[in-house]
Amino acid sequence: MNRFHHYLLTIYNLHKKTNWGYFHSLGLSQGQPKILEILLCHNGCSQKELADICVLEPATISSLLKKMEKDKLVSRIPETRKDGTHITTIFLTEHGKNLADKVLQCVTSIEDQCFHNFTLEEKESFLSSMKKINQNLKNYHSKI
Repeated sequence: MNRFHHYLLTIYNLHKKTNWGYFHSLGLSQGQPKILEILLCHNGCSQKELADICVLEPATISSLLKKMEKDKLVSRIPETRKDGTHITTIFLTEHGKNLADKVLQCVTSIEDQCFHNFTLEEKESFLSSMKKINQNLKNYHSKI
């Protein structure tokens, strides 16, 4: 079958299996590597921003962060803004940063393998197409 859906599911499952073995050996549970990687680039973002970036429900993010805080990967700092609104800001701990660096090394290595035998132009074209597909699905999802 040469359908996009089939390739997408197959690639997703292979990618997840490849990553998961390594993430599990680091003592990370599902969802945590993604949060660590995002915080490596957006350290100090709000819990709501993190949920939006991860495309996760606030309750799911809250549950993940509670475990990560217990495991000393992140710290959550409640803040009250000048306008009186309350937010929780998320920061990586030193231990969390070390694991985030290992996660990034892993995903970079797997990405390099995924794009083995691609020219730079082919890789850029593929990523550009994936970005368009992502935006198309976001637009579609917002309408339903």
